[in-house]
Amino acid sequence: EPGWVSISIRSDEPGMYDVSRIAKILGGGGHPFASSAKYNGPVELARKLFLETLQKIYPDLGQP
Repeated sequence: EPGWVSISIRSDEPGMYDVSRIAKILGGGGHPFASSAKYNGPVELARKLFLETLQKIYPDLGQP
């Protein structure tokens, strides 16, 4: 879809990171180890929003 960015999130750390929490905040959903969302806007802003959300939920994963 023009203007939409697909965001796929995966985790290979069983029980450590629930990526569905990130996807839900971004308007998507899924399972704890595989989730997705869509963002209507530029890729750069989608990336920024994803990294900011990741940092809020899992600060131990580093800075955006």
